[in-house]
Amino acid sequence: MGNNMTSTEHSRNVPQLRFPEFEGEWVEKKLGEIAERSPHKYNPEKSNKIYNCIELESIEQNTGKLIKLFKSNELKSIKNKFNVGEILFGKLRPYLKKFYFTEFDGVCSSEIWVLKSKKTNNRFLYYLIQTIKFNYQVNLTIGSKMPRADWNIIHNSQFIIPNLFPEQTKIATFLTVVDKRINLLQKKRAELSQYKKGVMQKLFSHELRFKKDDGSDFPDWEEKKLGSVTDIIKGKQLNKSELTEIGTYPAINGGIEPSGYADEWNTIENTITISEGGNSCGYVNYIKTKFWSGGHCYSLLNLKESIDNTFLYQSLKYYQNRIMRLRVGSGLPNIQKGDIHNFKLPFPKKEEQQKIANFLSSLDKSIEKVEKQIEASQVWKKGLLQKMFV
Repeated sequence: MGNNMTSTEHSRNVPQLRFPEFEGEWVEKKLGEIAERSPHKYNPEKSNKIYNCIELESIEQNTGKLIKLFKSNELKSIKNKFNVGEILFGKLRPYLKKFYFTEFDGVCSSEIWVLKSKKTNNRFLYYLIQTIKFNYQVNLTIGSKMPRADWNIIHNSQFIIPNLFPEQTKIATFLTVVDKRINLLQKKRAELSQYKKGVMQKLFSHELRFKKDDGSDFPDWEEKKLGSVTDIIKGKQLNKSELTEIGTYPAINGGIEPSGYADEWNTIENTITISEGGNSCGYVNYIKTKFWSGGHCYSLLNLKESIDNTFLYQSLKYYQNRIMRLRVGSGLPNIQKGDIHNFKLPFPKKEEQQKIANFLSSLDKSIEKVEKQIEASQVWKKGLLQKMFV
């Protein structure tokens, strides 16, 4: 933090981190004293005006990011109206932490609170509702059947805030800069991912080709069945009692993330996997460590000498949507081993495979670097929220 902030002595009404030009204790206020819900409603059947509409699914969890918009005339239920600069907070399942600082006038689901500040900096209020204390308090108010936060309870909850508007503003301005950094990194990641997607399309459509080291052309690609270039091995299922939340070896099964951790492994590192069953069946992964391959996981082992492992992974990832369309069954979908075996892929000669793999891997490393920067920035922001608020 440099000279921008100082650590304070422990006090119930003073934050751990504070800008040095401010002194004195913060004051205790009820939420209802610093915020109110906007009462304005929108009835699509009584209005000819069409607004941008935000539903709960429009807001990404725990980021304040808008990921999808609807039109108000597409959804017939009565909505809450909001204006630029007001704050949205999802009251349905509030533990999902869905919040948004509005940048336009519009309408939103009735399951979303529209909050307006009262004698408080709007953006300070926006960051207050992201704190651990607010999350704890709001989740005390929910019911058990369909968990919804209750304003009649939460508005009486006590929060400690700066008495001076300038201090509220400085905190809000600083955290806004942190958010802008995270947003820029997320934009950079999206641009890199989009660039890689475009390059892969050109490579696998042969619009873009590498040359041999002597400048001559490589031969044409040859289509082969996946089962002809690698062994497709189905894993062995572990009981839930054999899995732990933290352990030595990840247990790779039907999902995108490990289903748990095991004390033993049955598959070597640097192995390509394809999910066999479940909602994510067909998902292609590359496991860099030794792991336990579960009963809903295919591992690709014993590749032929003519096949580069990294190229095969990049190729399968490119065709992942086609692999997912192999799924059968309506209850618990799965992909039959025979269909994976017969799945056809185009292959260049190994030297060209390696050039493609090296180039795409370098893009992956750039994306991973940005992802780590995003993760570190989000952890930093979480720590700031904890230390800059009481």
